[in-house]
Amino acid sequence: MSQSRPHDRCSRRAFLGASLVASAGALIAACAPPPPPTATPAPAPAPARPAEKPTVAAAPTQPPAKPAEKPTAVPAPTQPPAKPTAAPTAKPAAPAAQSPAAIQPAQIRYVEWGWDPDIKAAQKIFAMFAEKMPQIKVKLEYWPMAQFYEKLKTEIAGGTPPDVSFSHGEQWGFHAARGLLVPLDEMRKRDNFYAPWPEELKTLLDPVTMLRGKVYAVPYFVFSLAYVYLKEPFDKAGIKYPTDDWTVDQWLDICLKLTKPAEKLFGYEQRFGHWAEAGFMRAERGEMEWDSIVEPRKAKWDQPGIIDALQLHSVDIVHKHKITPSPAALSAAGYGAMIGTGKTAMINDGSWVFPVLKGPDAKTPEGREFDVVMPPLPRSGKRPSVASSNGVHPIWAASKARDAAWELVKFMSEEPAQATMPPITGRQPVTIEHNYKYWVPDVEKTYGIKNAKAFVEILKTGATHLVGGPIDPGYLTREGGITEAFDKMQGQGQPAAQVIPEMNKKLQKALDDFWATYKE
Repeated sequence: MSQSRPHDRCSRRAFLGASLVASAGALIAACAPPPPPTATPAPAPAPARPAEKPTVAAAPTQPPAKPAEKPTAVPAPTQPPAKPTAAPTAKPAAPAAQSPAAIQPAQIRYVEWGWDPDIKAAQKIFAMFAEKMPQIKVKLEYWPMAQFYEKLKTEIAGGTPPDVSFSHGEQWGFHAARGLLVPLDEMRKRDNFYAPWPEELKTLLDPVTMLRGKVYAVPYFVFSLAYVYLKEPFDKAGIKYPTDDWTVDQWLDICLKLTKPAEKLFGYEQRFGHWAEAGFMRAERGEMEWDSIVEPRKAKWDQPGIIDALQLHSVDIVHKHKITPSPAALSAAGYGAMIGTGKTAMINDGSWVFPVLKGPDAKTPEGREFDVVMPPLPRSGKRPSVASSNGVHPIWAASKARDAAWELVKFMSEEPAQATMPPITGRQPVTIEHNYKYWVPDVEKTYGIKNAKAFVEILKTGATHLVGGPIDPGYLTREGGITEAFDKMQGQGQPAAQVIPEMNKKLQKALDDFWATYKE
């Protein structure tokens, strides 16, 4: 299903993306579109021509997925007690970082998530990096999103992983546990490099960059989920725009009023799945679905508040209230097609939906006027807050150019790269400071919205939906029955109270089986 997270459903075909090299003093050459399923050698890079603007592959039809946040009143998920993972609260004194001249010439291979705006941003950032460190050549590859993690596993099995790769925050832990990633603590201490781990986002960033007390990934961007609404349906219905203090009851009432079955118009568009619904699950009664989001050992999905939240957000809005298209209809239409053409009035999504609504990549030439608002408060009054996931950069242990790879991932998490990324991708920078300095002004100017801060403020209480550590999240979604359970609720309308207890038993067995055979 096109609305799923990448680890929910992935083909095992490997796709090879085009590559290009960042050369000293020249802009990065044009990227070719990802080739068809048959694996072919990457084309040779075109000669660098500084005066020419890089071109990129056509945009894939799906967005980066993604979507996790944590409710304000819910205790912050913790690492297992015996294995704390706390980042330093103060920046210790350290020797001066290596100067650019001290870094030896090297070529590194970087693999990017195959979303067109991400590719464009990487091209521009690598061109700037080439000016700063011309002795480091960066070969950029990008792989189709649906096959990204399966292709990465194929390369690992073949002994040819890249030097650096993009990763969602929940997707690297099981590689680190097998010794396939470089611990970054010594380099971080040597260079006094702590800025991408701001204290106010500690709960969000520590679990997605650290495992058992060691740092394995550097934050590149963060993103949260908020409600994006079109102004036109509200104006036509004479309904006031929602505000950040609205409630679930008010949200449902508005969606019912905006839904017009005869015109095939819906008041809402749901992003389905655990990553998108974890915030509501946790906020309903302050319950967590795991004993810990890092290396979970106990499944706790069968608590009453979680079941109630899933009944509303996975079953009733589709089959009872009918305020959202079904998952099958959304998948068939393609990402952004419904909200982008005005067939739905609201969506619970990340900021990557903005270009779908307005600008050169909008679904309609005239675009859509829209704004954003924080998720509605459930009856408990606890804010649904799940900062869906994060983009991070691990360095692979097989790399023969670790120092050069370290310089690249540092550069991508600092200014000016953090200022370059938002206008191209809509993604949010790593720190609250950079969000308000770069991201908020840019999206408010570009898209004419007034409440962009909703996406920033929700980060402060955010946490991801799951960081399995040594456990591949795909194992739990498959063997633990999470994907099957959501299909039963969303696709078939089966009651959450019937589906979830059975799924929880299956999920617990999958956890028990894993830990029984796992060797430290």
